[in-house]
Amino acid sequence: MYSSTMPMKKVLKIMFNDGKVVTTMQAKVLQFPRSRRRNDTNDGPPGSQIGKGLSKQELRRIWRNFAAGKDERAARNRALLAVWLETGLRVSELARLNFKNSYATDDNGRAFSVRVKGSVVLKLRYHTVLISPQTLRIVEQYHEDYGIASDVLFLTLPLQNLRGKRKPLTRQGLYKIVQSWNAETRGRKLAHPHALRATAGQLIGEKYGLNTVCQLLNHASVSTTRKHYLQPYVSAQIASTWLEVVREEKE
Repeated sequence: MYSSTMPMKKVLKIMFNDGKVVTTMQAKVLQFPRSRRRNDTNDGPPGSQIGKGLSKQELRRIWRNFAAGKDERAARNRALLAVWLETGLRVSELARLNFKNSYATDDNGRAFSVRVKGSVVLKLRYHTVLISPQTLRIVEQYHEDYGIASDVLFLTLPLQNLRGKRKPLTRQGLYKIVQSWNAETRGRKLAHPHALRATAGQLIGEKYGLNTVCQLLNHASVSTTRKHYLQPYVSAQIASTWLEVVREEKE
C-alpha cells in the first residue's frame, strides 16, 4: 500500500481485486516545454499598432454616417468617437468616464481622472486626460438633446425593461457598439475598441511625436510607444525624390 509520504515522482497506480493489490506500476513523468515569458515573445514588427488602427479615409466615412443620423444612437456615436480619438483610452477606462471625477480647464475643456489598468507609470493608479471644448460640446449636446441627467458620459439607449431608463455602458456594450459601426482597420479587419486607441496614437504621433503619444496612452516608457507606434516606413513623397532628379536632368 502507498502512504501519504510517498514522493510524487513515485506515484503508484494501484489496482485492487477483492480488496487485494494485484499490481503496481510507476507513473510516467511527462516533460512539458517551458512556457515563454511575455517579454521573450515578439509581439510583431515595429509599428504594429499602426496597422491595427483606422485610416483617415475610414474615419471620415464613419463620421459622415454619424453626422447624417438624427437619433440618440448617432449622437452617442459622435460623442464616443470624438472622445476616443482625443484621449486614446482603453475601453474599460472610457466606460468609467464621469463628470464627478473631472474639473474645468482654462480653455473651457475638462480634465478627467481615470483609474488606469494596473499601475504602470510611477505606480500611479490614476491617469488624467483632457477633453477639449469642441469635443466636450459634442458630449454635452448628446446629453442635452435626449434629456440625459447623468454624470456618466456614455449610457445605453432607453431600456424597455427599465421603463425607458438608461444604464452606464459596460466594456462589453462598447465592444458591440464599435463592431456595429462596420469600420475597417488598415489591416482590413473589423474594428474593435483597441483599434480606436491605436488610431489615436497614430494621429497624435504624426503631429506631436512619440513622447506625446507615450504620455497620452499612459505607457510605462517611450520605448513601448516606439515599439508599437513608430512609423515603420519612410513617406513615399520623401522616398520618391529620385523623380525630381530625373525631371531636372530631362529639362
